[in-house]
Amino acid sequence: MSDNTEKTYIIDVDIVIGFYNADHPELLPMDRKRIAEMVGSTKQNLCDWKGRKTPKLIDKLKILAEIGDCQIEDFLIEKDG
Repeated sequence: MSDNTEKTYIIDVDIVIGFYNADHPELLPMDRKRIAEMVGSTKQNLCDWKGRKTPKLIDKLKILAEIGDCQIEDFLIEKDG
């Protein structure tokens, strides 16, 4: 039996910020405003990514992974139902 339900994900940029700040304590701390500028978005959009279907954000996910020096799986979290 196959499950044809579409999965939903959230993108938690706060995890990316945490990875970045932990790896770069000597630098200016990353925050939502700076990260939004780096991915060509707004702070509000970063908040809106939680719970939305985000198929057009793949390029931005790659940028976030590079900023946080982490894997997309570290901050892309499957949401129940």
